[in-house]
Amino acid sequence: MKKEHEKICAYLESYPAGECPLKFDELVFEGRSEFHKSVYRNLFNIPKGEVLTYGKLAEISGSKNAARAVGTAMATNPYPLIVPCHRVVRANGLGNYSSGVHKKEKLLAEEGANWK
Repeated sequence: MKKEHEKICAYLESYPAGECPLKFDELVFEGRSEFHKSVYRNLFNIPKGEVLTYGKLAEISGSKNAARAVGTAMATNPYPLIVPCHRVVRANGLGNYSSGVHKKEKLLAEEGANWK
């Protein structure tokens, strides 16, 4: 756990530069469904500046009709910046974010994402 904690701290320090010293397999997702783990893995690989809709993330995670389940995965994401749930948007707008919609909008703007 200490090593994971140190890597997470290093990631948060390097976040503004766009670097990620973590690998997905180093993260712990105990108690999560296989679908949620698939969602997190796919989202982990979305680069800064890109966004996906809940529906598209559901589709690439193996269940194209599970947009609401993706929303649940985002709401229960244990690593919000590392597994960048702010990069998931509604088909018709920004959508929710655990730290608030204004924070989501700010993060996307800082990354240069075109979500509108």
